[in-house]
Amino acid sequence: DAWDSEIAVNGVIGKKSMAWWKSLNMLTLYEQFLSLFSKPPLSSYCQPIKLEAIKACSLFEDNSIDLLYIDGNDSKTWNLENIKAYFPKVKEGGFICLSKALHPGREETNAFLIERCDLLKEEMGSDCAFFQKKREVK
Repeated sequence: DAWDSEIAVNGVIGKKSMAWWKSLNMLTLYEQFLSLFSKPPLSSYCQPIKLEAIKACSLFEDNSIDLLYIDGNDSKTWNLENIKAYFPKVKEGGFICLSKALHPGREETNAFLIERCDLLKEEMGSDCAFFQKKREVK
C-alpha cells in the first residue's frame, strides 16, 4: 500500500467514495499498521512495503507468492491492472483472495480469475471471493 490519499483515489468514481478516502489520515493509519507488524510472530514473516501496488509488483519473482490478497480502491482499471500484473507472481496452486469481489467494476477482474483459477468460495457476508490458481497440465 502506498498510504497516500491521492493514490488511493486514483480512478475512483463517485464523490462519496472519493471524499471518504481523502478524509483518512494516512500517516496515522500507516503508523497503526506498522505497530501490528513490529512484534513477533508477524515481524518474522512480514515485510511491509510502502509503495503503490503496481510499482511493488516488480519486487516479487514469478511463482513466488503463496497467497495474494487484493483489496484496492474501487476503480475498475486499478483492479484489473493489478490482478494482471500480480497473477504471474502467484505459484501454481497458490491462492488469491479478491476483496469486494461483488462490487460494481469487478466483473472483468472476476472473469480474468475465473478463466485461470478455480473458484473456491464466495463469501457474501465479507464480499470476498477465494480462488486457487490452476496448475498447468504437463
